[in-house]
Amino acid sequence: MWVPILGVGLLIFAFIVNISDNRFIQSFTSVISLLKIIELLVFAGVGLIIANFSLQPAESSGQSPETTVTSFIAAIALTILSFKAFTTLTNQGGEEIEKPKKNVGRAILFSILISLFVYVLIAWAVSSNLSIDEIIEKKDFALAAAEPVLGNLGGVVFTVIIAIIATISGIIASVFAVSCMLAMLTDMKLIPHRHFGMPGNIQRHTLVYTIVIAMV
Repeated sequence: MWVPILGVGLLIFAFIVNISDNRFIQSFTSVISLLKIIELLVFAGVGLIIANFSLQPAESSGQSPETTVTSFIAAIALTILSFKAFTTLTNQGGEEIEKPKKNVGRAILFSILISLFVYVLIAWAVSSNLSIDEIIEKKDFALAAAEPVLGNLGGVVFTVIIAIIATISGIIASVFAVSCMLAMLTDMKLIPHRHFGMPGNIQRHTLVYTIVIAMV
């Protein structure tokens, strides 16, 4: 029961944030993104300290699954999803960003580099503490590699907290990006507005369209 309640609560919270001032959205998302990065770095640091910064992967108790060319290509293809969020930046490159032609490109580059650095540290920490069999067994909770220090429950709780914060920041960024795109398309007269005899202002219709899209 708590899963749908939490999901609906996050959507309502993201909606409340996105109807506020753009400066508040910028400050809030900056703080929550920084908090997310710090938590991931703390997790990676704990895992590496436990493994004594060993470069050797944890030994498997059983026979590791055979790696094929197909499975390797599939794994590489899935890693693209880890960097997919940078495309949201291109949807926000309107009036809210100063010198978008220059700063959007820089933002994409820095976001990919920061994400790559954090991902490498986390992969190092997980592979040093968990064997391939254990990673497959834990699946979505592979980040609980900090169990030796935080305990079994603590490692899972820490992972869930990071996931919630990441979900909040992702939802807010996505809704904000959609609203920016809708405002841009309305200015380009590609979305029905006054030029189609619709009353009201652009912001009001953009908000309505954003709510409808989010509900869908």
